[in-house]
Amino acid sequence: MLPSQTPFQTFDRTLLCELLHPCKFATPCAVWIHVNPQALSDVCKMFELKLEQNSQFCLLIHGAAGTGKSAVLRECRRIGEEIYGAGSVGVTAPVASAAVLVEGRTIHAFSQIALKSVGEFEVLTTIRRRCLEKVMGALKVLFIEEIGLLDPVLLAELDHVLTPRHHSEGYRSWDLVIYSSCRHWEG
Repeated sequence: MLPSQTPFQTFDRTLLCELLHPCKFATPCAVWIHVNPQALSDVCKMFELKLEQNSQFCLLIHGAAGTGKSAVLRECRRIGEEIYGAGSVGVTAPVASAAVLVEGRTIHAFSQIALKSVGEFEVLTTIRRRCLEKVMGALKVLFIEEIGLLDPVLLAELDHVLTPRHHSEGYRSWDLVIYSSCRHWEG
């Protein structure tokens, strides 16, 4: 690769991004951004701008395999850690294979939610909650890769354990970036 080229210039498909209102997850506060191969770095620029403005956001990034989602994730992670320091960016995925690809952790390991049968719901023990609060204390941005693979009960439990009202006073809010293949969003 030539020094003047970025990794983003090598992709030939469209990556879709949507900036979502932080309080109303499904309500867009920005129009769809169709990021062409020459402008994939615009996603990273938008991410960096939101971090620098210190304003809450939820960013949904999805596209077919090979569109550059993981490359964008790695660059956004680098930007976030550059701005806020080590430990400020969490990268998770529902399954271990996806977590390894993005150099992250499984959602179960990150959130201290025990593996169990589908459909069960469990409140965190005090020890697990304190471990999670320690991790979340430094967290500024949470990436969830392949969110379409999440079991709805796990998603509800994740929402429960990561919502500030369920934690101590020192717990603060953070931003969310979601990655998914388009196939997960088809009717």
